[in-house]
Amino acid sequence: KDEIYVYENGAWTLFSKMPSFGFTGKAMKNYENKLLITTTSIVHLYDDVASTMQIVNNINGVGYLETYESDMSGTTVWIADQNYGLIRNDNFYGRSDYFYPSGPVSTNVNAMCVAGDDLWVVPGGLTPANSNSLTTDGISVRSNNEWTILSKKQGIIDFDTIYDIVNVIADPINPRKVYASSYANGLLEFYDKKPAKIYNLTNSSLSSVSAGNYQGVWTHGL
Repeated sequence: KDEIYVYENGAWTLFSKMPSFGFTGKAMKNYENKLLITTTSIVHLYDDVASTMQIVNNINGVGYLETYESDMSGTTVWIADQNYGLIRNDNFYGRSDYFYPSGPVSTNVNAMCVAGDDLWVVPGGLTPANSNSLTTDGISVRSNNEWTILSKKQGIIDFDTIYDIVNVIADPINPRKVYASSYANGLLEFYDKKPAKIYNLTNSSLSSVSAGNYQGVWTHGL
C-alpha cells in the first residue's frame, strides 16, 4: 500500500483524503491549484483545500482502468492506460473516448493467418519450458487497412479468461470462419470476425491432458 504525506506548518501528516483501501501510486502533479493523483486503477482530482474529490475509474461503466499517467487541459482529463491506450474524459463525468494507435494489440506475435482479405494475428506464447505465459491480449485482425482488436468481453468470449492464444487458422472452404487455439482454454471459433463458439471439455470431443495436479484443454497445432 502506498501513502501520501502533506508538509504543512513545519510538520508532515498523512494525506487522509485518499480512499482507505490500498492503492499503488503512479503519478502526482499540480494543475491550476488542484491535485491530480494517478493510481493503478483510478484517477483522483482534489481541489485547493483537498475537500472535493472527483474520480475516473472506468470506461463508460464497462471496462476498468489500468492507468500509468494522467494530465489535464482545461476540464479535459487525459489518461494513459494499459488496456485502452489514450483516454479522454471531459470534466470527470459522462462518456470517455479512447484512442488506439493503428496496429495490432501487442508487439508479441506467435502466429498469423490470412482469411480471405483479412490478416489474423495472435500474441499468445509459451515460456522456454513450454508452460503458460499467461498472455490475455486477445486477437488482432487487419481488414481494409484497419485493425480490429478482439479483446476483453466480446460476445460469448471473455478474453481476460482465455490464456495464450497460440495459433490461428482459417477454414479453407469458408474464410469467414476462423479458428484459434488456446493453451488451456479450448478452441475458439469466429464467424465474420465475431466469436461464435468455444469448444471445450463439456461440448466437444476435446479431452484434458493431466500435468501433475493441473488439467486443461491444451490446443496448439491446427
